[in-house]
Amino acid sequence: MMYIINAFHCRAGGGKQIALSLINYIIENGQMKQFMVILNEPLKKELGDLSKYQDNFFTIEDDLSYLGKLKKFKMIENKIKPPAVLSIFGPTFWKPKAFHIVGFAKPQIVYEKEYLSSNALSSFAKIKFRLKYTLQKWLFMANSDCYIVESDDVNLRLRQQFGLKESEVITVSNTFNQLFNGYENRISEYPNYPTVPFRLLAIGTNYPHKNFSIIRKILPLIIEQNINVKFYVTFSEQEYKDSFSGFEEFVINLGVLSVKECIEAYKNCDALFLPTLLECFSASWPESMMMGLPILTSDRSFSKSICGEAGIYFDPLSPIDVVDKIQLLVKDRELYNRKIEEGKLQLKKIPSAVDRAERYLKILKKQEHKS
Repeated sequence: MMYIINAFHCRAGGGKQIALSLINYIIENGQMKQFMVILNEPLKKELGDLSKYQDNFFTIEDDLSYLGKLKKFKMIENKIKPPAVLSIFGPTFWKPKAFHIVGFAKPQIVYEKEYLSSNALSSFAKIKFRLKYTLQKWLFMANSDCYIVESDDVNLRLRQQFGLKESEVITVSNTFNQLFNGYENRISEYPNYPTVPFRLLAIGTNYPHKNFSIIRKILPLIIEQNINVKFYVTFSEQEYKDSFSGFEEFVINLGVLSVKECIEAYKNCDALFLPTLLECFSASWPESMMMGLPILTSDRSFSKSICGEAGIYFDPLSPIDVVDKIQLLVKDRELYNRKIEEGKLQLKKIPSAVDRAERYLKILKKQEHKS
């Protein structure tokens, strides 16, 4: 008996990292014979040499038509006849005959009202947003039997919006990359402020919902109040020029970083700055806890459900409140150190990558006893 793991939709960011982590766990623990993994071509390349397991991986070409891809999915299911299928992240355009467990990480669906009320989008963009995510919501509901989400807050909201039972939505928290292991005992010293700038790490891709544009809006207040801080962003070169031309003294671009480079960025900064408007989970939160950095982030239910007492929260749409909270942290040594300790405690509630993989497989294999 074999299960199908569908990683075809995992192409970037957290989705790709979870797929790689789960597949590598299965290989390293000698369980590959139990699974057929469906991949896209880029993900297959990242996994390296799979010749030893060539009968356990099936790659679907990206240039196939919708019907061509659907035919391949159906063909592999008819061949394997699995008791259950796990699609690491959805939505999917394929509804298996077997019980279908689908990962959900679309904050645009469960936090739609809050995001659209933030005025982050134009009227036309809001129409496009609603059309896109109404379709995605339909695909989730039409093609899924059970959902895996990354936080209890998303769990509650998804059940409310989709009209689901508690048993149909399971929380499996995301976590930090395994490469961060070993840094949990790092000692973080309070920065030598104000003789040197307080370094705020704004790590992440420059998506509109990340709200990094607030940095440009708060810089005049920071300059006016003589707060000695610098922001470190991870933008492409063109995005950096478009966003911060004329403010290079206050905003330094680290460029797009690998995981190992991210670790160095955390080591060389004093706090995380994440003003996001939408999130199911951000690995930046537990990574900061692991690296001993206090967290400045949005006063939203999704961030509080992950960060708890470790966060210092601000209204991400209020430049005045953002600056007030930055100033509060940089001037209060006791608060700075306390938030680091709170982060260590909060981190204990977040599973390791191994714990997460084991939980995923337990949920998948549980369906064997129901079939």
